[in-house]
Amino acid sequence: MKKTIKLFSVILALMLLLTGTQASAKTTASDALKAYEKKISALKKQSGYPDGIYSATVTLSQSKYPVLLVSDSAYKDDDKLVSTHASVYNYVNGKVVYIGDIASNSTSYPLCYKGKYLLYSSHHWSAKMTVNGNKGYIDYIEGFGMEPDYKNFNSQKILLQNGKQKVISRKELTYDEAQKDYYISGNTYAGKIINFTKTDVPKTTMQLRYNGNDITAYCNDFEITLPKQWKKADFTVKSAKNGKNRFYSFVENTNKKYGGVVFCIGVVDDKNYDFVADNLKLLGKKDGLYYYMYQATDVEFNTEDEDVAKAYTSIAKTIPKIRRSFEFR
Repeated sequence: MKKTIKLFSVILALMLLLTGTQASAKTTASDALKAYEKKISALKKQSGYPDGIYSATVTLSQSKYPVLLVSDSAYKDDDKLVSTHASVYNYVNGKVVYIGDIASNSTSYPLCYKGKYLLYSSHHWSAKMTVNGNKGYIDYIEGFGMEPDYKNFNSQKILLQNGKQKVISRKELTYDEAQKDYYISGNTYAGKIINFTKTDVPKTTMQLRYNGNDITAYCNDFEITLPKQWKKADFTVKSAKNGKNRFYSFVENTNKKYGGVVFCIGVVDDKNYDFVADNLKLLGKKDGLYYYMYQATDVEFNTEDEDVAKAYTSIAKTIPKIRRSFEFR
């Protein structure tokens, strides 16, 4: 009897294993597309896409699923949105996996695809990449259009995985061999231009939401709470950008001609960013960005007029409480 039970358990386990295997094998391209939609929704909550998220899905001939391309910018070409650069993702074992970035170096070379390849280029080099699982395999050739005495005619095979490139092999080429171009065929593109669509994201400028006893100041990736003293204050929030770096200055307007800056929040991609500031505090870190709160090094209010000074100091004393209220969205 015990042997019968054991045998039945083994058979049942095998049936469950086979059933699970069959179920996983039934994933389709539509599953990948749904996963990509979720990925784009997740990216909307991150910084780095101030003008929106530009995305495209491309079905390469050898791939089981379409690949996802995501860019932070695009431009119009014959009323279609195209881009010179993108992050490449693939659907692997039910998950969206980051392969790495590809980029042409001019708007003359929008990203294209042909057969099993993604194509991108420069004036004097071109590249084609296949995607297999969580890896990209790049064929790169350099020297097209250069003079015969150019010293760097070469081709390379490159592995791209998790954002990192590794040269697998490199071969020196003759002038004639280097005139091969993966990107251009005759007087036109060798492949089809990839069309992108835009997904709007919440603005990186600071928004204000007035609540019962306080104010929520928020943007796409974080928020803080301004205590009740701020509801009576005359203030503005100034936003500035420098690449991926963002800066928000909370200014008390009564003292504006003296500066009026109560505090600032800086979102930067360098932990050692050189802030010229007092009382610098790290609020948090997320997605490779560092969130700091700090104050100006100079006196920012009128010290000779008690009433005007009070308009500033009454909200400045709430800075520790504001700092503690910081949270990611």
